[in-house]
Amino acid sequence: MTFPSLPRTPFELVVFDCDGVLVDSEVIAVKIDQRVAGRSRLGAAAGGDRGALRGQVRGLLHRFEGRIFSATEVAQGKPAPDLFLYAAGRLGTRPERCAVEDSAYGVQAARAAGIQVFAYAGG
Repeated sequence: MTFPSLPRTPFELVVFDCDGVLVDSEVIAVKIDQRVAGRSRLGAAAGGDRGALRGQVRGLLHRFEGRIFSATEVAQGKPAPDLFLYAAGRLGTRPERCAVEDSAYGVQAARAAGIQVFAYAGG
């Protein structure tokens, strides 16, 4: 598996989609985590409610605590950019300083928000 080169300046925030692709995208998450570890905060943003999201990241909750965002918190969910813009804003990060791991609708949303995307292309 190949991964795109990352910019010289590290991301301030990496947002993971955790509503169904977390296990399948673990390879991506680990590679991103290894390449930006210690330099970026991690967050989760997905279409499910916050309680369900907490369950999805239960083994990694310490990495996401206080940085889990749900589409129920914004006017429009994915593919609109609202959720990612909301997460970035709540965490005090400009969209261009973020990266998102997600599938098709999340890719559309991230691009609309001006955020770099690490797309999940699996099953």
